[in-house]
Amino acid sequence: MQDKAQATITKKLKPYNDLPRTWRLVAEATAAGKLGPATKVATYDPSNNMLESVICVYTFDFTDIKDVRRVLNQLAELGLYGPRDQRGIFYKANAWTDMDFKSDNPYKIKASFFSSRAMLKGEMPDGVTGRMLKG
Repeated sequence: MQDKAQATITKKLKPYNDLPRTWRLVAEATAAGKLGPATKVATYDPSNNMLESVICVYTFDFTDIKDVRRVLNQLAELGLYGPRDQRGIFYKANAWTDMDFKSDNPYKIKASFFSSRAMLKGEMPDGVTGRMLKG
């Protein structure tokens, strides 16, 4: 599926032992139609020394800022992030994840489109990403 639905809101979870509770909240909200069209959780990786896991929430269209904010607000209502969350939640294209595209790339391109902190403050991305977005 190569369309706009391939962008995801990604939450890295620490500590790992919080995963079952968090995944249940996300899965139930997805089934109830409160989030995007699909969600997924990374499987256990014993080689992950940082003991973190990733949950992805897909949205229908990453350029639809109202929908992205709606999903972020739902995740906040579930208690999955808040003002004290140091890491925030990041919105990234699946294609970039598949290519292992990271922030420290030689092209100096951000690996994520935007973060929950910036999005909920009303800050809009600039550059190429900013030009793609629907207000």
